[in-house]
Amino acid sequence: LVPPTATLTVTPTPKRPFSATVTYIDSTIIHPDLACNWQGVGGTVVDSKNADMGGMVIRIVGVYNGKSKSEPTVSGVAPAYGKSGYEFFLGTVPIASKGQLYIQILDQAGLPLSDNIYIDTYNDCSKNLVLVRFKKNP
Repeated sequence: LVPPTATLTVTPTPKRPFSATVTYIDSTIIHPDLACNWQGVGGTVVDSKNADMGGMVIRIVGVYNGKSKSEPTVSGVAPAYGKSGYEFFLGTVPIASKGQLYIQILDQAGLPLSDNIYIDTYNDCSKNLVLVRFKKNP
């Protein structure tokens, strides 16, 4: 006979350290000189008390306008968004796409600190900038 063993309990996977909010706005707020000749993604990275966190790695991955995209950047390189600002240029004409791109924050070893944040793009000049604000969870 095999002796009984303890029943295993499944524990939920811990939340990633960062979560994100996504907003779609007119890019002229950041790039007033480009009017509707620009589309991109930008934002900031903050800690749980809303203090800017520079030097964090953010990457965008997916397909945009039929082309594969996998590009990293670092928070703090685009101060127009704030002290921890970052930005990805997508194109010079706003196009629509649904769930083909995601953005994610990574640690220095390239391991994810957030879930994949899927974003849409719009062929609308009032929504040609995707703002993604990463915030460290408490």
